[in-house]
Amino acid sequence: MKNLFEHTSAPWIRYNGYEYKTDDNGGFYITVSKDAKPEMYRPMQEAGQLVIDALNVGLAAMHKVPEEELKEVILDFTQKYGFSVGNAFLPNREDGFLAIRPIPRTKKSEKTIGVNVNRPLDFKRFIIAHEFAHSILHYKTGEIFLHRENKKGKDNEENDADYFAAALLMPAKSFSRTYQQYKSEKMSENEIYLKLSEIYKAPLESVLRRISEVNSIVRESD
Repeated sequence: MKNLFEHTSAPWIRYNGYEYKTDDNGGFYITVSKDAKPEMYRPMQEAGQLVIDALNVGLAAMHKVPEEELKEVILDFTQKYGFSVGNAFLPNREDGFLAIRPIPRTKKSEKTIGVNVNRPLDFKRFIIAHEFAHSILHYKTGEIFLHRENKKGKDNEENDADYFAAALLMPAKSFSRTYQQYKSEKMSENEIYLKLSEIYKAPLESVLRRISEVNSIVRESD
């Protein structure tokens, strides 16, 4: 795990213009504007804000804001990060997905993260961070990439993405300091777990795993 973030320094491309178009069935989709110019950015420098902004898009959809306002919110997000993120109606066994599709005869790509509309907010945060991790760790520029997150067993890539997402949402120093503070206050372990889940807005199972990871980091640094 120590070298996990060595592969996260490569810059990504986003464009300074995106627009809505209508398909043959009357549905809307977002594409890069004809005269848009590419620009480089480093996603890890904006990763934390990306997750927050993505959740705000989902909340706007859940609260049923006017359609034109919602479309504007989604377009702003896409232009800022080069990603579309939204709720998706998925089978219960699936948490979410990441889809990246190169646009033929261009250097452009369409990147989409979908999260199961029926998941609670803390899970949605983690799913977005997890899928974002796959885009950083496992996607190779120019290829078609599809990842679907389900509840089956985890392989090394899934564990790496989980670790990445946990490090993004629950930074080690802050998390360890807060954990130790509650322990010094003689709170029960269950109370601490629930409190950490509330503070970091992360699923309880992710909090438990993060405690183990952070304790391991502390032992290695001693």
